[in-house]
Amino acid sequence: MRRYRKICNLKQIEVARRMGLENSSLISRWETGFSLPDLENAFSLAAIYHVTVDELFHHLGADSRRGRVKMYEETKTKDSRTD
Repeated sequence: MRRYRKICNLKQIEVARRMGLENSSLISRWETGFSLPDLENAFSLAAIYHVTVDELFHHLGADSRRGRVKMYEETKTKDSRTD
């Protein structure tokens, strides 16, 4: 998310104000991955950054897919050892 904010040449407080937030603490938490925005805020961010919600969270999908593949491979290896 930080990348899109920087591309738009915005500060965290500017994004927060556009979203009607009193301060930028939520923006910071979202950008650091400490928490994720709810659906309404995700759509607001996407509109501010001129991207889709999918683009905004693309990195999360890639990480979770890798995690699922890794878990599958580990399970497959364990199963082959028990045969």
